Amino acid sequence: MKQGAFDKLREYLPDGQVKLAVGVSGGADSLALVMILHQAGYQVIALTVDHGLRPESADEALYVGQLMGQWGIEHYILTLDTAVGRQNLQAKAREARYKALVNWCESHQVWHLCVAHHQEDQAETFLMRLARGSGVKGLQAMQPVVQLSDKVTLYRPLLSTPKQVLKDFLNVESIQWIEDPSNQNKDFDRIKLRDFLNHPPLEGFTAERLSQTAATMQRAQQALDFYTDQWLHTYVDFNHVGFVTLKKTGLQSAPAEIIFRALSALMIHMTGKAYAPRFSRLSRLYDDMQKPDFQAATLGGVVITAPAQENGDFILYREYAAMRPVAAVAQTRFEGLFDLSISAPILVGDYIAPLGDKGWAQLKAGGADQSFWHDLSHAIRLTVPVIWSSDGTVKYAPYWQNTAMTTPADSMNGMNISPFPYQTVTKR
Repeated sequence: MKQGAFDKLREYLPDGQVKLAVGVSGGADSLALVMILHQAGYQVIALTVDHGLRPESADEALYVGQLMGQWGIEHYILTLDTAVGRQNLQAKAREARYKALVNWCESHQVWHLCVAHHQEDQAETFLMRLARGSGVKGLQAMQPVVQLSDKVTLYRPLLSTPKQVLKDFLNVESIQWIEDPSNQNKDFDRIKLRDFLNHPPLEGFTAERLSQTAATMQRAQQALDFYTDQWLHTYVDFNHVGFVTLKKTGLQSAPAEIIFRALSALMIHMTGKAYAPRFSRLSRLYDDMQKPDFQAATLGGVVITAPAQENGDFILYREYAAMRPVAAVAQTRFEGLFDLSISAPILVGDYIAPLGDKGWAQLKAGGADQSFWHDLSHAIRLTVPVIWSSDGTVKYAPYWQNTAMTTPADSMNGMNISPFPYQTVTKR
């Protein structure tokens, strides 16, 4: 690949001094990418995921290891020992692959992961999402930089690079790549689209043109995100206990598309889920919230209650019944929304769960702090996470002096809670 062409790739890569993990299957795309990065002076670590879906996959992973050894590149094989099933095979294999890559990166403190999706991959993804009826967000297809977890960032520097350019680069370097036979299996939707792009019914259905359209959609998405963030910061307040107030006047202050996106962002923020409820359900909620007789609704684990006054605030909070207990640890994020810090002793069997009516009865008997607990509505109060003992009694709760405890560590200072800070749409 020409040096000038690679200079453009640097726009989507981290600083050259950091460690960069690279997913390397042995195909032309990933072998070209890892070699390009290596030649450019990056400290690369090659990761090969062996799904075990084909008899030859283990030998192919070893072949990649041999190549990496010749180039002086550190290499690891990540072997998956769980079957992904035959239905929706490619999607499940992709999900398992990313999970394995992220787990390895987090356990080895490598925060940058690079994959070799190229121009044709981008065009195929665009067409697949178009066929599913995706809007602007879906039609931006794959983005060059994506946050995969709290610490691991994914980079796709080749999205505008044609696959043939990568093959030409390998041929010049005399590097033999592996051809995956599944790339000829027309039972897979992506392979059907690949054949479509090779024989388009109309001029203009090219990978380059479709990739450019996806880039246009990315810019449109960025503009929509910008105005969605403005709307959220103007009409929404995030309370220190995790619930949200939304000004009713905000529903008439922007186009419906902006408000749909804001509601979607709120659902993701309050549940910690990767995806918001379906558009049809958000649209129905939006319509209901504007009706004069609207009282309350529950959507995706979030409760939405009507304003007490005509132009007051909607209140959004977690649905108590949708919250699930987890084992207590010193530092944890509970339900994707609450950051918990427990400085007091934790015993085997202690767990984190919402307060509920049973817990509230115990807190009242134990002297709950008036300024914190009694200022909350009862429905919101029930959703505040606390630490429970295995015998079903509240052990630690924020701003609560447990009179049954005798040591300083077993007091109200034993537990601190704060909602996970809201991240703007553009930072997600």
